[in-house]
Amino acid sequence: MKSVRMTPEQYKAAQEGINKRLSRLADAVPTVVNPKYPLKQKYGNVPTDGKDSKKEAKRGKELRLLQKAGEITELQEQVKFTLVPRQDDKSGKCIFRAVTYTLDYQYRDRDGVMRYEDVKGYANDRWPMKRALMLWIHDILVEEV
Repeated sequence: MKSVRMTPEQYKAAQEGINKRLSRLADAVPTVVNPKYPLKQKYGNVPTDGKDSKKEAKRGKELRLLQKAGEITELQEQVKFTLVPRQDDKSGKCIFRAVTYTLDYQYRDRDGVMRYEDVKGYANDRWPMKRALMLWIHDILVEEV
């Protein structure tokens, strides 16, 4: 490939031409009809208060109130666990990405028992497998709320 040398003026003109073409492309992309719900969710859930669903947001509020009341401690949200680590070939190139599971809530109850919860409005086809893997790999039984 032959290298091309440009003066700063030529480079600026080329960049302006590229930017003009990109802006025309951006104008052709359809805009979001309802900015409140920009994308249709896979299972029909409505994202609320930064959570994936109304049910999950409600449970989060309940748990935060319980923590303020001193009924639970060590509340954590969106805790990520690795179920299968990333797989690389001998040269270090990624063959398979890591399989992870993100738990909705983790907290310690008043009896000192660590609780692990996942809020489900609809259990998808991967849920039983990931729940079983959490128990097998991390010895954690996830409660479905």
